[in-house]
Amino acid sequence: MLKKILFFLLCIGFGGKVFDVSNGSSLIAKQVVPATPYQRSPHVSEKVWDKVQPYLLPLNHPVKPELDRIFSEYRATSSHSAMTNAGFSFKLPRGDRRVTVAKHREIKGHLLKTYLDTQNVKQKEWKIWIHRIKGAKCIQASIERHRYKHIMKTPKKWIYPLPPTPLEGEGHFRQNFVLVVENMRILSTEKNKNKYYKALNKEKLDALYVLITENLLIDSVYIDNIPFCKDGKIAFIDTEHYLTKERPLKLHRMAKHFSPTMQDYWKKVLENGGPLDHK
Repeated sequence: MLKKILFFLLCIGFGGKVFDVSNGSSLIAKQVVPATPYQRSPHVSEKVWDKVQPYLLPLNHPVKPELDRIFSEYRATSSHSAMTNAGFSFKLPRGDRRVTVAKHREIKGHLLKTYLDTQNVKQKEWKIWIHRIKGAKCIQASIERHRYKHIMKTPKKWIYPLPPTPLEGEGHFRQNFVLVVENMRILSTEKNKNKYYKALNKEKLDALYVLITENLLIDSVYIDNIPFCKDGKIAFIDTEHYLTKERPLKLHRMAKHFSPTMQDYWKKVLENGGPLDHK
């Protein structure tokens, strides 16, 4: 208690700065900086702003200050070159209308998903981001309800509003929001295939069946969308299509990635219409 009192008095004496003891050596002063509140862009209507409010990245989220810095200095969404100049790294998307998924060395533990100002997206990006956030929450609720957290996960997702910086060219379509996503640290394509063949077991297959069928995850029958992660869990990273009946679940397609033993078990699960009783 005495140490806490002395610490508090010390902070007051140094103008509200917080001190952190690093490795038991010298005291390093860190100024407490209040979180910068979001300001509605003049390019965003009050109606839209009200709709995105529940999904905004929290003001106290650790990556927000860096996002504020990056997007105040760069109109990173203007092009892939601009994203590179802003410090982002990414693989070029496979189509002109696809989302760009990017990393940044200063945005620890998170990814950014964005459309570019050069892309004429049919649906407003904020609607797409809200839909994906709701999908992630839907899947996570199922994971928790069935007590699968030790083997399955899905990333948390938030909307980050972009400042109203000028567009950089004619014919550009302003992006007002990007999606911030937890980095699930997924395995590479080849390592993921190997993991599905060697590490899949009945417990994980049961969980996959329950989550995919319960939430009608039509794109989660492709293992690139449900990859193994470095912590051994399977992540549902594609949360765009959920509770949808636009096309049937093609669960049989997954079997080609399984070992012969797991292929046989998966066939029985499908025939049974659910996990088997292992008692």
